[in-house]
Amino acid sequence: VVAAHGVPMGMVQWFALHATSLHWEQGTLHGAPTGHAAEVCETWARDQGYPGFVAMFAQEAAGDVSPNYRWSDKRGLMIGRYDDDHESTRFNGDVQARHARALFALARTEGRELAGPLDAAIRYRDFFDRPADSRFTRGKDARSAPPRLGLAFSLGTTEGQGPFFALRSLFPLFTRIQAWNMQREAPDSWIKPHGPKFPFWDFGRGKDNKILGKLPQVNPALFLFGTDRYVAYYRKAVHKPAAREVSWVPRYLPLQQLRIGQLVIASMPNEPTTVSGRRLRRAVGDAWQGAAVEHVIIGAYSNAYCGYLTTPEEYQEQAYEGASTLYGQWSLPVFCTEHVELTRLMRSGEGRSSLGEPPPLVPFDWCLEAPIRRGT
Repeated sequence: VVAAHGVPMGMVQWFALHATSLHWEQGTLHGAPTGHAAEVCETWARDQGYPGFVAMFAQEAAGDVSPNYRWSDKRGLMIGRYDDDHESTRFNGDVQARHARALFALARTEGRELAGPLDAAIRYRDFFDRPADSRFTRGKDARSAPPRLGLAFSLGTTEGQGPFFALRSLFPLFTRIQAWNMQREAPDSWIKPHGPKFPFWDFGRGKDNKILGKLPQVNPALFLFGTDRYVAYYRKAVHKPAAREVSWVPRYLPLQQLRIGQLVIASMPNEPTTVSGRRLRRAVGDAWQGAAVEHVIIGAYSNAYCGYLTTPEEYQEQAYEGASTLYGQWSLPVFCTEHVELTRLMRSGEGRSSLGEPPPLVPFDWCLEAPIRRGT
């Protein structure tokens, strides 16, 4: 970003990489590699005589991209380049900063100025039962579904293991059993779009939510005991009116597009995998064809949060990411469908006047205030 008189004002970079160089044991808030990279670039800019320079390192389609690639026997998880997480964080941040500065210098000499229309639109859509265009489903009739978390979520990953990680060899069997069960479900069942996902927790049906597909969520026996602060928080939360009457995760999801000349940023409230991002970019780019749009960027983690987003093929594996794709196996085709429609509205001039279905307001006294743990 350069001012009209030629003075650099800042830079915006999109690097698709999970901010997990610092593992959960650290117990502190940290800017992770992106925060370190921004600090390095801003320090460099100040040394060059640009004191107001702002460096932004935004997230892209990072759902399955990790900075951790070495197994640590001592810690029992995957780690980054160094045994010390802070050193790995600085290393990854330095790599991002180095490439960002190189691209910034190249853009000033060989880049193209973004010029043309400025436009933006946001639209809320009910993802509890949203149809997908058959162009994105290989001709199948497909829809999203009320949110359900899969049991494989409880495994965690090799860089952060969950409570059932030791039982991971059994989970492919659960997936096959659930796929067989789905053959007996009625075509119009709300469960059908979840495919082979073995249920861990329903999130969208208020008092009718179930754990493991069977147990009631309100005071289930497995949560009656224990002193863990998360268990205590849960026991208190399930008695709030909101827990019985509204979805535990967003029902109305925001989809947003920002256009700056030849660039479009397509925003979504989840963590898309690499291939999910590629497909969504292609869908949005095709929808903008003929309008002088040359680049599409995925703005992940935007305006809300609703878990991961895999392709339908990745979903069938029911690994951590597929289990965390809350609205079913056709979630990505539905996102593609809705972003293409949002593009159509923007091109026709209706983008700002068609906000979709606005989410209902939840009374403040329904909410549960989380305790604040202060530390150094």
